[in-house]
Amino acid sequence: MRIARTHRLALTALGAGVALTLGTAAGASAQQQPEVGISVERDPSSTNLHWSVTLDVEHSEPTDTGPWVEWAVDGYNTHKSPWPITVAEGSSESPQCEADRPTRSSTVLDDTSRVFDAIMLPGDTDRVMVFGAYCDTEGVAHRIEVEAYLTEEADGTFTVEQYPLVDVPDEDAPEDDVPEEDDDAEGPIVDTGWTGDSALSPLAALTGAALLGAGGTTVAASRRRA
Repeated sequence: MRIARTHRLALTALGAGVALTLGTAAGASAQQQPEVGISVERDPSSTNLHWSVTLDVEHSEPTDTGPWVEWAVDGYNTHKSPWPITVAEGSSESPQCEADRPTRSSTVLDDTSRVFDAIMLPGDTDRVMVFGAYCDTEGVAHRIEVEAYLTEEADGTFTVEQYPLVDVPDEDAPEDDVPEEDDDAEGPIVDTGWTGDSALSPLAALTGAALLGAGGTTVAASRRRA
């Protein structure tokens, strides 16, 4: 089952802090921490933007097709709409990993990749989300994600401000068993002890923020699970 697009938007509601920090800590392993670099430049012949994503870590080939079997690149204009524009998307299946497979130290994805019919970003994109998966050298599949904000400078170049990488071994990623048709269903009613006419309790606000962070981490880590 492919996770509904509304789950991808759950991370939009989160700040850059707690969820990403927890995800990075959860993904700590014996192997080198991967680095994901995002670069953007304006296409001289159109209003669109070229993009490239580089995964820099020693990683092995999966048993099926390519080192990034599962990945997606979403572009946003945060001033116009919360909805993403997906410019590249691969299989929703996790890569099948084995130890002692042929290894490489870097993998580059960009808008010229036609395997998944990747396209350029719209010219007004100011935020990019990258979701992916790779096989470490011990044969374990990892899910990763990184968020970046784009600022166009006066000379036409782009400054890319990235938040910390989330790296979670696939076996540790939480399951998402919500049926697709129930993705927008309301959850259980929680009695906070406060009525709709009362001012919001600071404690309740903090509790809500914590629950949002926890739920967002779960969604972000499992959104691409079939």
